[in-house]
Formats: sequence, C-alpha cells, structure tokens
Amino acid sequence: MQGHEAIKTLVRDHFETWMPIRLELIRQDLAVTAPSDPASYSMADHLPQNDPAKYPAVLVTSTRTVSMSRRKATGAGEVAIFDVDYEVIVVVACEHDEFGDEETAALYRDRMLLAARECVLLPIALDAATEILPTPFPDEVTGAAAETLRGNALAAGQITFYVRAAETLIPTATLVSILEGQVDVRATDTPGSLGPWAYGEGDESYSGARNYDGSIPE
Repeated sequence: MQGHEAIKTLVRDHFETWMPIRLELIRQDLAVTAPSDPASYSMADHLPQNDPAKYPAVLVTSTRTVSMSRRKATGAGEVAIFDVDYEVIVVVACEHDEFGDEETAALYRDRMLLAARECVLLPIALDAATEILPTPFPDEVTGAAAETLRGNALAAGQITFYVRAAETLIPTATLVSILEGQVDVRATDTPGSLGPWAYGEGDESYSGARNYDGSIPE
C-alpha cells in the first residue's frame, strides 16, 4: 500500500510543478512582480526556522485518513484494492524583509494561497492511481502576520483538501513466494519451532519472510 509518505510526496511534487506557473499567471493578472516563486517545498510540521532563503515556502504538513473501502470482496491469495481518502493540509508562507511590514507579508501570502487553490482545483491526477478530489471544495484559512527571529514580517495560510488513492494490498503468500526466490538466510531457532515456515525436519535453511527483529513468524 502507499501510506502517508507517498501521498505527501505526490502532493509536494504536484505543487512544485504547478505553483510557479499559477503564481506567474496571478502576477501577470495583477501587474505585479511579487511574491517570487517558492524557494522551498517540504514535508515538515513546522515552517523553516530563521532562514529567509527558504521563503516563500510551501509545506505539506499533515495528512489524515478519513475513509478506506475495499473495491470488491477478495478470496485468500487474491490482491485486494482499497480506495483510501486522505485529508491533506498544505501551508504557504511569505516573509518580507522590511521590519514591521505585516501588511505586505499578508498580501504576498494571499497571492500564494490563491495559487495553491488553483493547484488543488486543476483537473490533473497526482499519478495513475491517485487524484485530488473535486469535492468537498478546499478549505482555506489565513492568520495574523507575525515576526521571525530576525524581525521580518511573516504571514502564513493553509489550504485543506482531499486526495483519493487506489492502494493495493498484496497477499502475504505472494510476498513469501517472492522472498523465497531472493533471500537465503540461516535460521537460528530451535529445531521444530519453525512451524509452517519450516522446510523439513533438520533443514536449517530458511528463505521466508521475517519479523522486523529478524525472527521468523509463528
């Protein structure tokens, strides 16, 4: 299956591809030159600390599963496909190097957030099995401007939207078969303790799946 890391990576890559384009269209429409294109795209829980070179910034900060459903009933040994819906939060932030100029920082932030909205609404799949859902529509929030440790004005906003991924669950038996052709290790368990994973009495070779600590599943 994919999981949160894969979804965050796809979203970050999507914004990295389309954010500069949408932002440039906004600048042209307003006949302005700021803000500049994002200097950083990251998967992090916090804004870049005390580093003006990383602003404007785009962060994929949070994902949460909101639903998970199997497409059809599957029998033993069959591949199961699940539709997994994720709530995704992306934060955009701008600094302005003039001390105390919170209004300009907030203005730049609003333009960034508009570009982020347009990225979310684009009818473009994240990959062959993952898409941004058109509904519910994205939710946007802005907050009061603040100051960085350097005294620069900082303004941030966030957009929340939903992503659906078709995730495949490969049967354990299939994985074991794959591993049997690739792994050659020696079992150290007491003879007779391998249960259904043993090749036969007295055979110490074992090439099946192992637990995270290296032990053999019971």
